[in-house]
Amino acid sequence: MVWAAGFLDGEGCFSIKRRTRERNGELLIDHQPWIACGMSHTPQTERAIRKLQELFGGKFYTWHSTGNKKDVISWSICARQAQKCARLLRDYLIVKREHADILIEYYEKCKQDRWNGGGISTEIRDLRESYFWKLRALNTKGRLRLQRPSEEPSQVEMKHQSELNSNVERQPEVVVQVT
Repeated sequence: MVWAAGFLDGEGCFSIKRRTRERNGELLIDHQPWIACGMSHTPQTERAIRKLQELFGGKFYTWHSTGNKKDVISWSICARQAQKCARLLRDYLIVKREHADILIEYYEKCKQDRWNGGGISTEIRDLRESYFWKLRALNTKGRLRLQRPSEEPSQVEMKHQSELNSNVERQPEVVVQVT
């Protein structure tokens, strides 16, 4: 576990994936805790990534590059597997301990089964959004952040982002639209 914590401290990403979609004119937002690690493909990095899969489960991917670029390998786990992994590694993490704490707390505070015949409550959705933005702030490096067209901020997002900006001391960021 100590090795895995050190490896993910340096190479991993603790995040909450967020997907927005529209159904019957209503904006739906799904959140999913996620831990991943990706790097250039070499025999050594493949052994390391396979070890993560052996320890925690999850999926192993290989992306084949063209031209002079190296192939990329990646491992990821999501949902309850990510929460379980965060719990197992938390005490050994240094750089990503706060990230792990947020994923763990997300599961403790945001438990509401969305398959209970309806959607999640507005209160739970807003709480999930707040955890998404907390991790987003921790994962933003420097002043540049890429924004995909699917990340156009909603009113809820702008509310949470303004709350975070008032609580987090950061340099102003430059947002670049990518397609």
